[in-house]
Amino acid sequence: LAAVLAWVAQEVELLKSSSLRRTAAGLLATLIALAVNAGGSTEMLLSVVPGGKELARELRLDTVYAVDGLKAYYGQNYRAQYPQTWVSLSPRDAAQFAQAPDSGKANWRLDSVWSSSSNPGAKLSKRGAITVEELRLPGGGDIADVLGSPQQALQKHLDAETRSSETRTSFPLQAQRVKVDGGDYYRYEWRTDYQSPFGNAGFSRRGWGAVALGPADAQGKRSLYTFTYVAADSAQAEETGS
Repeated sequence: LAAVLAWVAQEVELLKSSSLRRTAAGLLATLIALAVNAGGSTEMLLSVVPGGKELARELRLDTVYAVDGLKAYYGQNYRAQYPQTWVSLSPRDAAQFAQAPDSGKANWRLDSVWSSSSNPGAKLSKRGAITVEELRLPGGGDIADVLGSPQQALQKHLDAETRSSETRTSFPLQAQRVKVDGGDYYRYEWRTDYQSPFGNAGFSRRGWGAVALGPADAQGKRSLYTFTYVAADSAQAEETGS
């Protein structure tokens, strides 16, 4: 099986300049899946075979098998990574994690949610969550035309979050515009303090977010994607997704 994976990795490199790349990559992914079902230990092999990790991402095998402890979800215009032990939530259970100020609007949807616990009753202070939210926009333009400055956008986000509960207060930590090829995005970090309504000790959660515009469709419309990761303030960095 290791020899098969190594050969497939070489073939994918050759196919990168071929017009048949998509079809062949799909066939190769099927070949790997068959071999894997027979041999097992897939994640170990993908980590030790030269080019195995890159191959897994190239063929989107990381939707099934973890690469470096992370699985992936491929949306229409994005890829999201999350810890392999986390679970995808149903729309009903996921609604409680909505973060964007536009949640509930007709042109908004909660695209994906992963949580460190599948139990909706799990303690919030112990639970982590990764969310992807989409807001359909009538046209294009720059991200600043839609959200204002990074600081203004983060404050709007936090105002919406705290408005839904009187027992929490959010504080912005940083907000900046990040320049990348293909379009800039906003990156946020904040802290939310929760007060117990029963007089018990409260707790804090840390949040990280990124907001980006997707590509224009045939009608010139674009989507605004909001990615957030929230966890206990003491959460370890290795538990995060991206």
